[in-house]
Amino acid sequence: MFNILEVVLESSMSCMAPVYVLIAVGLIFAVACAYFLVLLPEIGSKHGGNTELFHTCVGVCILFNVIFNYFACVFTSPGTTTEMDLEVLHSKMQASWRFCKKCNRPKPDLAHHCSICRKCVLKMDHHCPWVGNCVGFRNYRYFFLFLMYLVFGCAYAAILMALNTDTFLNHHHRLLWFRMFTMVLAAAACIAVGGLFAWHCFLVLSGQGTIDFYDNCESFIAARRQGKEYSNPYNMGPVRNWKATFDVDGRYWWILWMLPSLRRKKGLGLLPMSVEDGQRVTMQKHRKNVLDMV
Repeated sequence: MFNILEVVLESSMSCMAPVYVLIAVGLIFAVACAYFLVLLPEIGSKHGGNTELFHTCVGVCILFNVIFNYFACVFTSPGTTTEMDLEVLHSKMQASWRFCKKCNRPKPDLAHHCSICRKCVLKMDHHCPWVGNCVGFRNYRYFFLFLMYLVFGCAYAAILMALNTDTFLNHHHRLLWFRMFTMVLAAAACIAVGGLFAWHCFLVLSGQGTIDFYDNCESFIAARRQGKEYSNPYNMGPVRNWKATFDVDGRYWWILWMLPSLRRKKGLGLLPMSVEDGQRVTMQKHRKNVLDMV
């Protein structure tokens, strides 16, 4: 019975993906319309054209990045084993890799089978119904930046709306309910998505994904029971983790990571990030050694 319900739920999530995307886009544009068509004209009449122009430029910049990263995350494949040539997978295969009976292919470290997408996703973080896609190796950057700009945009809009509430109330306009609704919506989205964004900041800085975090917790607890210590072998330090996640380097990496880009992420997503100087360190082998102690 449980298996049947699970299959029905997974199938419904897959079929409802376009609906979730349309709802997300609709909510984003509701806040954008209130900001550009209602709020900014009133700010201009109250504070002058230069102030209105400044807030318009900021709003356009944030909205562009929100839309760009959202649709890039929706339409960019996270990277799956089924997209790769089977010979390449076998040539790169390590002793720590598992085998997926559903995909009938080797499963690299950090890859997980998504029951909704029905594929093994490379460096899978999670399946997000709001983008109708898995978040993994090739589109995690877009997902993170979408969260970041959405939080900034909602906070910026909500603060401006709150500071100009007197203007709203002094004008008996038919769209008063729409203004108040979008202000509450922006504030609520800022709080809710802000918590998720803070969580992913922690994950990026610590060199792990959502699924890996729970696996690491299990390994950490198992090691503690044996009086030993466990550390994430993929954690290269906050700065190097950040650079690897956003695929940036060089002198201006601290600016480049947040800029929109359609450049394909480097690498195949098969080997761990801590592969250096020809020495491979795999998380699965490390976990197995720890769990064997129990």
